[in-house]
Amino acid sequence: MDTPLDDDALARALLDRGRAQDLDGARALRDAHADRLKTAPQVAFAWLQILALARRDDEDVRAEAELILDAWPLEPRLVTLGAELLLDPIDGRPGDEPIPEDDPALPAAARLGVCIEHLEPHERRDPEIGGRLLGTLGNALRQAGEAHTAAAEAALREAAAIGPAPAWAFDLGLLLKHRGRFAEALEQFQAWAAASEPDAPILWNLGICATGAGEPEVAAQAWRQLGMQAQIGRAGHAEVQNLGRVKVRLRGADAEGEPRFEHVWVQPHSPCHGEVLNATLYDACADRADLVLWDGAPVGFVEHEGVRVPRFPALARLAEGPLRGFAFRAEQPAPGVVADLVEALGDGVEIVVFDETVERRCAACIRGEGPHADHPPAPPPEGPHRVHGKLCCPPADVAEVAAALAVVAGAAGVRLAAPDLIAAAGGDVAAAASAWEALSPGVASFAIRE
Repeated sequence: MDTPLDDDALARALLDRGRAQDLDGARALRDAHADRLKTAPQVAFAWLQILALARRDDEDVRAEAELILDAWPLEPRLVTLGAELLLDPIDGRPGDEPIPEDDPALPAAARLGVCIEHLEPHERRDPEIGGRLLGTLGNALRQAGEAHTAAAEAALREAAAIGPAPAWAFDLGLLLKHRGRFAEALEQFQAWAAASEPDAPILWNLGICATGAGEPEVAAQAWRQLGMQAQIGRAGHAEVQNLGRVKVRLRGADAEGEPRFEHVWVQPHSPCHGEVLNATLYDACADRADLVLWDGAPVGFVEHEGVRVPRFPALARLAEGPLRGFAFRAEQPAPGVVADLVEALGDGVEIVVFDETVERRCAACIRGEGPHADHPPAPPPEGPHRVHGKLCCPPADVAEVAAALAVVAGAAGVRLAAPDLIAAAGGDVAAAASAWEALSPGVASFAIRE
């Protein structure tokens, strides 16, 4: 008859199977002794370590981690590792993405907070106890969205002060970067770089945050250390020549104020900033000809003319460009008539008709999970129909362009309303607003430029 395993022996047996990649054997052993997950912390900790090995393949990891967290709410090692397992699926989530209702960040933060509240003072000051709990809490709150920024920052700063692991300074830098506090983020990454040999993630974040903070020499040095030929450009930013066009995801809002993503083409001036090449469909953080800053990790890729093009999340607008964009609505007698008005408006003026130049896709198709047959492109309309778009022109030319547009639109049989343009030109805003309300073409929920 086999001798029953004591708690320590069971924990070792679980870990031995995990190290041997015998996950089925480890699970069978765990199932045979499931009651001990609630009575023996070393067994529970061993099983969490097994879950950490299997987490990329096991859909039940969250539920199993939560069972152990429920059983051991005040055991620091178990709470830290359990919370890390909850957070693992969202690690690296871009800061611009909305937080789903079933997101694990706040549940993990709540469990960490309870454990921290029950620490003895000497435990809170211990890097392996309080330091890890506080650092993990900071990362949970960092992933929970902007509303939790202050609490996330406080937890990460306390963890970094406890030391000695400098990783919390790196995570604090990520938080500050995603909140647009680039100078403060740069300080954190520079501190990390000074404490160790800077690797690619550090150098990328140095380059991004230095660009956002207006420190071009620091950015240029980071790009050079990554093997790029960087120099200070005429606009005062660190630049790298001959980079191919990329796509950048701008977060904006539609006419009803609902958050929307828009993917626009950008001509890079460096690995993390460049000029927006499209007028934006929504009220976004940047528009045509603006300089925009983006994060270094792509959120996806798109195939364009046989080339795999990365798509990056925007962090901020660095500077306004030489053009201003003014939304319009119009009714035209045939396709292309509004777009052709630009020929009579002089150099430096652009007209974009979104209905004729923007491909609508659902979110799944944009992520590469389509295309779906249930939303094919609409056929071109025939006869008079309504469209919407944007006119872009230099700010100094607004009055002249507005006057010329009224003349050429009328001559072409186009009804057109652009209240913001009229307001900027000092015209009759009330009449323009009334005309705008009378022309409502409908707006797509997602947009991607091809």
